[in-house]
This record gives sequence, structure tokens and C-alpha cells, in this order.
Amino acid sequence: MRIAIDFQGAQNGSRFRGIGRYTSSFVRQLIIEGQDHEFFLVLNGSFEETILPIRAEFADILPAERIVIWQAISPAHFLDKNNDGRRLASETIREYCLASLKPDVVLVTSVVEGGGDDVVTSIKTFVPKLPTAAILYDLIPLIYKEEYLADVQVTKWYDDKCAHLKRADLLLAISDSSRLEAIKYLGVPAEKIVAISTAIEPDFGQKPSTPRTALAKKFAITRPYLMYSGASDMRKNLPRLVEAYAGLTSSLRNQHQLVLAGGMDGEHVVSLKRLGQRRGLAVDDLVFTGYINDADMIGLYQSAVGLVFASYHEGFGLPILEAMACGAPVIASNVTSIPEIIGDARLMFDPRSIPAITAAMEKLLTDQGFREALLQNGAKRQKLFSWEKTARSALNALEHRFGKKTSLPQIVIDEKTLRTRVVSQLTEHGHLERGDLVETAMIVDAVLPRDDNQHRLFIDVSELAVRDSKSGIQRVVRNIVRAILTAPPAGFKVELVRATRKTPYVVANEFMRDAFGVKTWDDEDVAPDARAGDIFLGLDFQDQIIHDQRKFYAALRRKGVAVHFVVYDILPQQQAGIFIPEVTKNHAKWLRTVGKADGLVCISKTVATEVGEWLHMFGPKREAPIKIGWFHLGCELESVALDEKLPKESEATLAALTERPSFLSVSTIEPRKRQDQILAAFELLWKAGQDVNLVLVGKYGWQQDALKERLENHPESGQRLFWLQNVNDAYLEALYRASSCLIAASIGEGFGLPLVEAAARGLPIVARDIPVFREVAGDHASYFSGHSPDALASALAAWLTRDKNNNIVTPKAMPRLTWQQSATQLLRGIGLSGAN
Repeated sequence: MRIAIDFQGAQNGSRFRGIGRYTSSFVRQLIIEGQDHEFFLVLNGSFEETILPIRAEFADILPAERIVIWQAISPAHFLDKNNDGRRLASETIREYCLASLKPDVVLVTSVVEGGGDDVVTSIKTFVPKLPTAAILYDLIPLIYKEEYLADVQVTKWYDDKCAHLKRADLLLAISDSSRLEAIKYLGVPAEKIVAISTAIEPDFGQKPSTPRTALAKKFAITRPYLMYSGASDMRKNLPRLVEAYAGLTSSLRNQHQLVLAGGMDGEHVVSLKRLGQRRGLAVDDLVFTGYINDADMIGLYQSAVGLVFASYHEGFGLPILEAMACGAPVIASNVTSIPEIIGDARLMFDPRSIPAITAAMEKLLTDQGFREALLQNGAKRQKLFSWEKTARSALNALEHRFGKKTSLPQIVIDEKTLRTRVVSQLTEHGHLERGDLVETAMIVDAVLPRDDNQHRLFIDVSELAVRDSKSGIQRVVRNIVRAILTAPPAGFKVELVRATRKTPYVVANEFMRDAFGVKTWDDEDVAPDARAGDIFLGLDFQDQIIHDQRKFYAALRRKGVAVHFVVYDILPQQQAGIFIPEVTKNHAKWLRTVGKADGLVCISKTVATEVGEWLHMFGPKREAPIKIGWFHLGCELESVALDEKLPKESEATLAALTERPSFLSVSTIEPRKRQDQILAAFELLWKAGQDVNLVLVGKYGWQQDALKERLENHPESGQRLFWLQNVNDAYLEALYRASSCLIAASIGEGFGLPLVEAAARGLPIVARDIPVFREVAGDHASYFSGHSPDALASALAAWLTRDKNNNIVTPKAMPRLTWQQSATQLLRGIGLSGAN
């Protein structure tokens, strides 16, 4: 079956309480148990802070496109009558989204929500034929109307939710007691409701807990204690519990405190304290912990003399099971669902009788035989409940009710009907102002299917689209983009996107046409239509833009778009001293931004290792570990080089290169590239009588003003020294082929693209002995160490001697990739393979 699960029960404030925990644990086990079925989680985008944690929680068992987001038109909470139009329109959008998945059944994890927040639940209002099951926790407000439904609008909200429950094709009750309540109070036919029970995590009692001494200090616990765990609403029966404790003998009270653990209403706490004072309790007899974490709660259970659970109505009674799992003796009420957990009537009491509660407490504290019976019962009973059993019961019920039909009635909802219904609901309730109309149009568009049914691969070209500096990164971006556009991954349409620091991302249609000759549907640049299953690839590097657009990437990830970035190096962090401080600062911000992505693909294994180490030490907190991979760059120059013409001034330079051995260096003039060491080494060679050329290809970068002046005014300039700053690809191709050897003297690189470009043309290589050059060139290059001019001059002199003897290392067998192969490696790194 295809099962779509409305997961809002774990998105609002309930996620911190029983319903949220039930939803998360039950649904996870349901998916694990139901491996033969196809599951979708459907989330409300209004609760954006919950989406990435939920995606991380289910990443190991559900692909990103199976977690679907729809958006409510906010505000939509029920208790404000002014929201009626937005709420009803949101119900329509939600049901359309669910129906568009073509499910065999929709499972709603919690129907009775949305009173004071933007959870929107409905059953069969817009799509009457949508098969729907829902979890039923209890009907306590309906049974105790005077306590819970005194407010007219609250009553209207609850009645509306009960009406939705009655329209469900199947209800899954968390206890037999809740099942019988639905039959009695809602009139649900017995065959349409099944009890599936509940559970706690199997390791709940063994999880790390707060030590007893720390708990005592934190909560002012000064002696052994009885405890209660839960909320403070009336059905929890806390006034009777306090009076029953006050009814113990003064000797027992002096020996034992009563700890009431959990988040409670402040007015209720004040009222209970006053009640204790009236009954003669000391100030420290009652301890209120407030909301506590799991470690504290487990520690309290483990250290308690026992749990006293006096509630007079429960949908299940989870604290009882938690206490049993932690080895605490439990005495509890004998009503509603609680006997299903306890099992033995002798271990329960009448919650309406204060003397009965007092007697049970006294027996727990004084009767060792009774205490042993409680411990044995707890050890036995808690084993009867597990999420595996609950999930299997639910699957059996779903399969029995919805799995027999070979083909469900096809649900056809056209776009026009959806839009008309949403607009009419907003209009009827006076919400169709321009802002509502624009927001609604965007929300509706997001749930409508794409015409071409293809995913999108968005490739960021924000820097290249503005300026092509012809630098290493720009060469990579151009060639990778061209390769991917030539052979796009199967099932994906490729769209180049760009942004600035102040303007949002758009699909760069004009740039795609002008730079790559791609035909586009839109003449103008438009906002990207991102959906679950799409991929964003941050191929270009622009640290400030990427940092400023970090909210956009988070929004993509919430939608289910996998966000990946290419990392070229982390040199500004490793060698901060040779970079402008602002560059290092901005680069660190960029690294922390991309560190929140789904994955990083580095241009070498060396960089991948370095990035992993940096993020481990300085990276952002994450919901799940980041994926870090690597690929290698291609080596051929762009094909457009064949169409470019050599500049006239190149003739003299190329002619000079043929007159003597010529050494080529290709890189921007900047400190880490060590052109200063190269020039000084050649000055030594010239002084020693070596007749050789040095060709530096690269624009001026930064912090090299002295070197720049030396190059411009050098006596060998134009004779045996050539600094070429504006070289097109045709010229660079000619320089590679005319040179004798490539020098790679950089003290740090992400890859070293000139090495593979030189190797592709059979040009020998002399490279500094650093890890990444060893990774790229292996044994197919000559290496040197040291930072002095002598060190490099000696290595070059030795190379010249070997060259005369025909004994140099050649790069002919050096492994290298075409740009198409490089692009394929990169695509595999982001989870894609195969071309259309």
C-alpha cells in the first residue's frame, strides 16, 4: 500500500508531550515494520523549526522526496474566529496535497489539534473519497465537558474535530478504554475502530540518567520520596493525591517527600501548595520540579520509593510504563485504561477515594511483601508493550481495511477546482486582500505537480554570471556546467541559478542562453520552483553571497531539496597569515554556512579530509552528520579555445620559448603560489649560466606589490622572463605545448589543475612535495622541498641535467579525467548518476 502520514502530531507544542512522542516513535516503527509498503510523511510548513529535525530523524528510512511539505495560510488557528477563511482554505490545500500523493490510505497522527496554533486537520471535507485513518488518544474533553469545554469557541473547535473523527474510515485507539469511548460517545461502529496500544522506547530505563545526588541538589529533595509524573489538569486528580499524602502518619511524612514531576500550570502549582499548607504539610513536603528532561525523569523514577498515579481518566497512562521500565514500584488508579497496564486489581485503588489512595501509599511504604509484588508485576507487565507490537497491530488493521482493494477510486482534482475553492473560502470570510492573494497563489502553486514531472538540478553560478575572471574556479565552473548541460542526469532538468547579497536566487535564463546556448522556456530570469527531490549544487564560489543566502538554503532543505556545495580548499583557515584578514573571516562564515548543507563534495581527497577535521572542531551544530565526498577535476581546455585566435603579441613570446628550455607557471600572483621563490630561483639559474625561460601566466592577486614591481622592471623581462596577465584559452593551449616543463610551487592547493592540464599535453612537471600534488600526480612528477631559492634552483638544475640525458619523469601515464568524467564523479558525489 501507499500510506501518507499526516505528521503534524509531532510538529506543534505536542511534540514535547505524550502525543508528539507517540507520533514519532509509532510512525518510525510503522515504517520499519511495513517494509512492503510505500510511506510518505506529510508536514505542515508553518512549523519550519521542526522540519529539518524530522528529516534528520527519518533520513535513514525515508528518502527526502517521501517527506512532503505543504503550507498553511497563516494564521489559521481555530480559536480566533477571524481565521476561519484561512483555516478552511488551508484544509483544502492540505487535503489536495494528500490526495496528490495517490495514497491507499491517509493516516492522521492527531486530529484534535489546531486550537491555538496553525496545525490544520480535516477528514474528507474537500476530497470526500480520500481513504483516511486516524489515531484516537482519548475523548476526555467530551466526557468532562464542564472541565474542558466551558468556552464557546473551544467547544466549537472540539465538536468540529469530533465530527472529523467520525468521518474517518478507521480509527486506531491507543487503548481498549479509548476504543470503547469512541463507540459510546461518538457512535463509531465497533468494526471501524481497533485498539493498537502504545509503548515506550525499549531502552528508556537504561538511558543515561541524572545521578541521585545531582537530582537532590537540583530539586531540593532531602529525603526518600514518592513521586507523580505528568501534567496538572483536573483529571490528573492532584488535589486528592496531595490530600492522600497529607493523610499519611506524621512519621511516614517526615521520612518521605512527595515529588510532582513535569510541566504544570503555575496557578495549579500555587493552588496545590496552598492545599498542602491547609492540610498541615511542611513547605518541603511537596516538591515541584517543573518541566524536566529525560535524563532527570529517568533518574527520578530510578531513585523513587514508588510512583503514585491517581488519575481518574487516561487514554493510556504512559508514566506508569515509564516507571516500571525504570524499576520503580507503581500503584495506580483502577479506572479507564490504567488496568490494561497494571493488570492486577490488588495493586490498584479507587482514585475518587482519598482514604483508598492513602492506604495504598502506606502499604507501599511499609509492606515489603506488597512492594516486592509491585516490582515483580512491573517487570512482567512492561514487557507486554512494545512499538513493534503496536506498529504490527496498526499495519494489520490498515491492511485489512484498505489493502484488499485492487484499485481504489481514482481521485481527480484539477488545478482550477483547487484554486476556485481556496479563493471562495478566503473571499467568503473577507480575507482576499492583495497580500493574501499573492501568498495563496504561491502556496497553491507549491502543491501543484510540475508539468514535465522532472526533478530540478539547480547549479549556482552567481559569480560566473557576473564576471568571468578566467581563474581556476571559473574554469572549473564553466567546464563542469558545460559537461552537465551536455549530458544531464536522468530524470533531472538542469537550471543555472544566481543571486546577489541583496537579491534572491533566480533561474539565470539569460545567462544560460548567452553563455551556453541553452534554449529556455522563460525569456526573463524567474524565481526557482524548488520541490522535494530536487538538488541544489553550489558549484561556484562567492563566500559573501553564500553566507547572506543561508536562509534560502535552509528553506530548500525544509522542502526536501538536497543542498550540496563544492569545496575547493580551506586555505584561508590553514594559512591565515598570507590572506587578507577579511578574506579569512568571510571564508570561515562561508564554511559554517556550507557546513549546514546536506553534503560537501571536495575537489580532492586531501581537501575532504581537511574539511572534515575543520568542521569537527569549528563547524555548526547539526541534526545529522554531514556527508563529505570528493572528486577530481578534468584536464582539457575548453573546446571554445579552438575557435579563439592567438593575440598578435603572442608570436614573439612563443618564438622565444622555442629558443631555449622554458618553464611555465600557471596561477594568480599571490603569496601562497610562491612566484617570489620561483623568480629568485631563476635569478640564481641565470647567474649560474643556465639559459632558460620563465613564463608566469596569471593575473595579479594580492599582497605581492614588491614582486609585481620586480616582474615589471626586471632586466630579463621580455627576454627570458615573461609575465602574461591576460591570456585566452587558445594562448594558454599554445603556451602549454611550447613549454618544456611546468612548475607548481604553491604551498597549498585544493587540487592543482595546471598539473593535469600539463599532463594531458605531455608536459613534464616539477611540483612542491605537498599531499594534494602527490594525490593528483603520484609518481608521474618530479618533486622538490624547501622554501629557499636555492632549494628550487637545485631541483630545476637537476631536472635540466636529467632532461639532457633523456631521464626525466614524464606524465604520460598520469591518471586524468575529461571534464565529462569529472562532472560524472561530481554528480555521483551528490547522489546522481546516468545521463538522460
